[in-house]
Amino acid sequence: MLQFFKTGSLNDCPAPKSLCTCESKLYATTGTLALIAGLTQWVVGYRCSMAALSDALHALSDAGADFVGMFIAKKVSGNQSKIKEWRAIGNKWIASLLVLGAVVIVYEAHDRWSGGSYLVWLPAVVLVGLFGLAIDLIRLRMLSKAREHSNNSNLGGLVGHAQSDAWHSGIISAIALLAILGTLLNMESGLYDFFVRLTDYLASLGLAGYMMCILAPNIWAGKGCGHKHAHKHGAGCKH
Repeated sequence: MLQFFKTGSLNDCPAPKSLCTCESKLYATTGTLALIAGLTQWVVGYRCSMAALSDALHALSDAGADFVGMFIAKKVSGNQSKIKEWRAIGNKWIASLLVLGAVVIVYEAHDRWSGGSYLVWLPAVVLVGLFGLAIDLIRLRMLSKAREHSNNSNLGGLVGHAQSDAWHSGIISAIALLAILGTLLNMESGLYDFFVRLTDYLASLGLAGYMMCILAPNIWAGKGCGHKHAHKHGAGCKH
């Protein structure tokens, strides 16, 4: 992983003079990192913040996209008909899992809110957001360095997606930090607690709704991931 972080490729890779031989390993590495971030956000978010739990779905979808890219690079590279077929299959699997996860989050968030058991622990939200941000920045560095010596159009989109994910994780951390700083406003404790819980609840519904109504349908149809980037997306998105 350290070599990928430094140069975007392994020492024995012949790129850019000839075709890259370590692309599948790059996707395996970035996919594993996204999986770790997503699972961590899921575990912490389930107990401490439904908004963080919602953001975990985005990281897990990235992991799925990277792993699809790994399979394509390793098994069907050069076979355009197979590449198209596996991209379509990957799109539908990722989109289906996004919708399923979003439905679970909406149900759980509403059940907690209506039942009066909605809890938010802001320090954990900040920490898990910063952890996700760090993972996204590492992935961004790897993919950006790999793009410097590759003609693979997938990498441009994956770089753009990593940038977007870093913003998402950063925004969640920033909201939690602002909420913590809000304690300096001397707001009545009950009202402040209600405001924090309501903000987290609405954020979780908004993120889940975005994934169900925009992100998942776009991925299913191969029309992109719902973000505006300068490059086309890689595995799991439109090419």
